[in-house]
Amino acid sequence: MHVVQDSYETGIPTQFSAVRIFQDEWVCAVPGAGVGTVPLFQDARVQWAIEKAGGVAGKRILELGPLEGAHTYMLSQAGATSVLGLEANTRCFLKTLL
Repeated sequence: MHVVQDSYETGIPTQFSAVRIFQDEWVCAVPGAGVGTVPLFQDARVQWAIEKAGGVAGKRILELGPLEGAHTYMLSQAGATSVLGLEANTRCFLKTLL
């Protein structure tokens, strides 16, 4: 027998409604969402790597373990043609889709 988890969204729909599904699970501080504590969407290490690589504009990138997609976002914003992220953690995988 399959049981559907008895969990419902009761707030007013916003751009962050799906983010609230994982309310207390975020590592990344998602800009504007009020979740997470680590500022990985503005990670200086990724910016440094992009600069050292001579930029990523027009490049295809394989990202292993994207966690919650913050670095994926940074690489995309820096002009990567595509970023393929492979995430084994099921909860993190779902968060990267948001």
